[in-house]
Amino acid sequence: MATPAVPPAHVRLILTPLDDSFHLDVPAAQIHNNCKKPLKYLRFLGFIIMSVLGSVNHSRDPDDEVDYDAALIDCGTYYYESPLPAAVNPQILRDFQSSCTSSISTLLSCLLKEFEKQVELRDKRCIFSGAKFVCNAGHIIDFHVGDECIENIVDARLKDEIRVNAVDAIQNGLTMNPNIHRLWSMNLLAVIKTPNAVLSMEDIPQRARPLMPLTKDSKYPTDCRFTLQTITDTIPQAEVTGLLGGYNVDAAFP
Repeated sequence: MATPAVPPAHVRLILTPLDDSFHLDVPAAQIHNNCKKPLKYLRFLGFIIMSVLGSVNHSRDPDDEVDYDAALIDCGTYYYESPLPAAVNPQILRDFQSSCTSSISTLLSCLLKEFEKQVELRDKRCIFSGAKFVCNAGHIIDFHVGDECIENIVDARLKDEIRVNAVDAIQNGLTMNPNIHRLWSMNLLAVIKTPNAVLSMEDIPQRARPLMPLTKDSKYPTDCRFTLQTITDTIPQAEVTGLLGGYNVDAAFP
């Protein structure tokens, strides 16, 4: 089956070395909203998905690396190339996506309630909006994967930083208001931490925000940022502003 053409106003990032079947088609406008260096952002996406640090190239030629200060090519195709085999098997990702539609047992529901209680006690309020009431705890690594899969998902270079060994560990949760949690559960939002192996804090646009955190008992970290982002154009811009307060919303913590 032939690979479909790149949709208008998107760019394609091909993630597998031998064929074009496993790829991302990302709205170019969203990349510009999320990062001042769009090609560096593509490299970050490849790193996060494949769990091995590589480069973004114009072709499969390993010497054809892009200039990360250059502009995106409209409807362009880029290749994520790495010197090591990918740490993630694309078929596992496809199987995981299918498994997310499975039902939740009564036992799992009880575990989720305890997880939500502990995360909300820690954060006290939505870490993005400051809302205190009717908040929900969301998983960072989806609970459907199960504890046994975390070792395969988290890259070895990130283990000291992430410190998550169970999907229902409190470190794997964030407290959000209902609007953010709904979009999060639909896989329309993600949180990017900077600095990371590819991006600096300065690469992420700074949204206009109060000089002080939204609440007196929370603060913005000074040595890092946890920024709420989307790479889909499913959410209209008006809703991004109305529901989230704008693009690149930084988290503040107790």
